[in-house]
This record gives sequence, structure tokens and C-alpha cells, in this order.
Amino acid sequence: MRELSFRCTPSVPHMLGELSDRRGRFVLEDVQRGKAIIGADPFEVLTAHHGRDPFATLADQLARFRQDHPTLDAPFAGGAVGCFSYDLGRSIERLPSLAREDVPTPDFHLGLYDSALCVDSRTGVCTAVSWSGDTEAIADWRALALTSPETPSVVDHSPVHCAGEPVELGCDFTKADY
Repeated sequence: MRELSFRCTPSVPHMLGELSDRRGRFVLEDVQRGKAIIGADPFEVLTAHHGRDPFATLADQLARFRQDHPTLDAPFAGGAVGCFSYDLGRSIERLPSLAREDVPTPDFHLGLYDSALCVDSRTGVCTAVSWSGDTEAIADWRALALTSPETPSVVDHSPVHCAGEPVELGCDFTKADY
């Protein structure tokens, strides 16, 4: 495992745009804390469909990430990112199926990522990480971050407080319409 931290506050939307031609790009962002994890190009994509044990499939694949490595300061150093379907609950417990499956969806769709860029806009520090120690991937993340326009000073994302008269909310459709 390898990491490289450097001073930088890249624009996350700009970086995603720069990654638009890359497979499996993602951003996990905590806007209030000014942190983001950006990744692309999974080395493998896992998809589980009904019938197989999706958790056994996932555990087998994630086992390769269990190694004795020093603890990193970065919040992500490689692993699975993706989505789980609502119907995955049927793998855990018996639930009635009240609707027919009109759009076939997998139980999960996950990319396995070896590297990523962790951005901390509050401290102005980025950390490029690679689980396998891929120095080229780390250099690529660093170059991308350093060529991105800087994010303006971090905006306070505290809850909005509005002054003035209270606003009455309403609905323009009925339960039957819904």
C-alpha cells in the first residue's frame, strides 16, 4: 500500500469532468466536512444476480484487500464502491414479492478499485492512494489534482436559516393521483 499527500484543493466537479471518458468513475463526497474520495477504472466489476449468495461472492473478492499494511491517514485505500439493490434484502430474510420485476436489476453492482484520490478542502491536502502500491496511478491522481482549478475558499455549509414570514407548503395532487 502506498500513499502520497500534497497541498491542493482541486475542484471536484472539474475533476469528474476530466474523468468523463473513464470507466466506473465515482465521487463520494461529504460537502459539510469538505471531503471527497474520487476514483475511476475499477480493475474488476462484480455483479450478483438472484440465486447465488451475493454476500459470499463479495466476501471472496474483498478477501484480497485483507493484508497487513500500515494504517493510512486516508479514509479510503482501495476496495469496493457501487450500489446494492432494495431486493438484496431477500437474500437475508424471506419477504413476500408483491411486484413483478419489470426492470431486471442485479442484487449489487460494485467496482473494485486499487487507487483513488482523497480530497480534504478544509485543510487543503489531497492524498493519492494505491492498495497495490502502483506509483504510476498515484502520480496520475496527483497530476490530475494539480492541473484542476482550485476550489474557492470553503463555503460554510451549515443549515440554512431564513428570515421572514413562515411559508405554508401544500400539495397539488391527491393520494389517488400518486
